[in-house]
Amino acid sequence: MSTQFQYKDYVFSINPNRFEIFRGRILKTFQPPMGKDGGSPRAIIQPIGLEPISVTGEGELVGENPMEEYARLYQLFLEEGSGLLSLPSLTPFYCYFESLRMTGQAGPNVLTYEFAFLEDCEKNQVSLTSTDRYYLSRRGDTLSLIAVKCGITVEQLLSSNPSLQSSEELEEGTMVWL
Repeated sequence: MSTQFQYKDYVFSINPNRFEIFRGRILKTFQPPMGKDGGSPRAIIQPIGLEPISVTGEGELVGENPMEEYARLYQLFLEEGSGLLSLPSLTPFYCYFESLRMTGQAGPNVLTYEFAFLEDCEKNQVSLTSTDRYYLSRRGDTLSLIAVKCGITVEQLLSSNPSLQSSEELEEGTMVWL
């Protein structure tokens, strides 16, 4: 399994700063007929399937000319059909490149962007499995708090997550490698 974020043959030079993986259930509510006592029985909820996996996030392109790198990423976005998406330490799966948005120029050699991928359900029977342990941050989490929750040191977290600062509150949904 890869440690780099990759879609089709494009390997992101820097893994996105943040990404979120979402999968939901499709539920159907049925209202049974009235009971013998004339009362209305409780609704029955039945799972009828799974929603496609959605991967969203944001990242930075860094270098001499980040616009050239963005142009390569944009060309990839324009390609038809789905491709294999490899996320760090997760089983790769097929998906469509759903959206790409340039969100700003942080400096002369940095460009920020947002993206979204949506699972190609026809090609996949996906079970997201991980070889590494990670923690998805919640509102108000800091590395110190996560270290206490997970029984490790802040130094270990910083070693596994060099882009994070020990004193800052994390954005909700940040993947922190343990």
